[in-house]
Amino acid sequence: GGKDFPARRQTGITWDQMPSQVIWLPARFANLALVMALTRLRSPGRDSVLVAYLFFVVMMAALLPTPLYAIYAHRLALSPVTITAVYGIYVAGVLATLLTLGRLSDHVGRRPVLAGAVVMAAIGALIFVASPSLPALFAGRLACCIAVGLVTGSATAYLSELGRRGPGPDFSVVLATVANLGGQAFGTVLSGVLAEYAPSPLVLPYAAGLVLMLPVALCRWLPETVADRDGWRSGVRQQRLDVPAAIRAPFAAAAIAGFASFAFFGFVTALTDDILVSGLHESSHLIAGLVVAAMFAASAAAQFAVGHFSVRRGSLAGLAALPVAAGCVVAAVVASSLPLLVLAAVAGGAGVGFAFRCGLAIVTRIAPERLRAQVASTFYAVAYAGAVVPTVIAGLLTSVSGLFVAALALAIFMVLLTSVSATIIGRTT
Repeated sequence: GGKDFPARRQTGITWDQMPSQVIWLPARFANLALVMALTRLRSPGRDSVLVAYLFFVVMMAALLPTPLYAIYAHRLALSPVTITAVYGIYVAGVLATLLTLGRLSDHVGRRPVLAGAVVMAAIGALIFVASPSLPALFAGRLACCIAVGLVTGSATAYLSELGRRGPGPDFSVVLATVANLGGQAFGTVLSGVLAEYAPSPLVLPYAAGLVLMLPVALCRWLPETVADRDGWRSGVRQQRLDVPAAIRAPFAAAAIAGFASFAFFGFVTALTDDILVSGLHESSHLIAGLVVAAMFAASAAAQFAVGHFSVRRGSLAGLAALPVAAGCVVAAVVASSLPLLVLAAVAGGAGVGFAFRCGLAIVTRIAPERLRAQVASTFYAVAYAGAVVPTVIAGLLTSVSGLFVAALALAIFMVLLTSVSATIIGRTT
């Protein structure tokens, strides 16, 4: 948290030795490569790639502040409870957006909601750049949470519908999950590298993120997959997340797996800086970003392995890995071991990848076409609810009783939650 965290860390590399091209050329190259790929691919594969990319950059923008929390804490004298509250506001805001606007794209179309999500993410980045203060930190996180709440259900439904026209539903599930988790991994790495080696660590990460959002202009060429649209007023007035009675049993099995997955994500993402600084005595912004990135990258990589499992076996395998990973977090705090913390992040990330991918596959297959965004948003709402309460409680326990008690409480919670999840999944056809 805010305890004696150095504003800069001497690494032997200065900005003079790292010209600005090192920062801006990768972003320009990424945009150029995306445009070239889109011109070579045939629709709807081309459209799926663009939707997945925009999904990716919104999730990337949401995670840019994560490696910077320690810098904010040092400069603004913020306590671990305040930092946890910032993260809690973000997760609660995503949940509130899903509850109020989750099915908006079912009424107004996928394309405008996707474009609006990218614009909100850009607004959040501009707020962070304009004023590095506590009110701006809350305001920027609020904009990001609205963007994430808009994009998750709409982009998942969009990819599912485009997949049915060409690449296939399984490919669309992989694209949606990799865009979601991969974007979060890339956001932490990008922000951690710039915070560690570049000047203006509270400006450059967001500036790079804004550059990567420029392809939002290509949205105008995306096809609209919602034929029966009744407008914004009806979309806002009829907001109510729900699941049709006929699919509630398999949906519950999928949603519980998502709840457990995001509970682990929330703990590690919110408290990595405090674990590193207070528990492991490691003050590198880059390492803070890499630990979280390793978790999300393992989740994204697991998407390609889970295809060899049935949905039931994949879910159970993922749920089995989560309490093991939580135990590794406890061991890392006790032994002050960075390798153990990385192992926990990778193991937990892989477990989330299995459980979350299988849950999302269930949801996209069983959802009625007219209610696809509604059902997907309900799934994400349950998942994000899993990240709110455990994370806030962990932050309070860290301040009152220390990291060990917080980590131990996480491990016990994960054992109980995954046991319940596995029992329900085992009994659900």
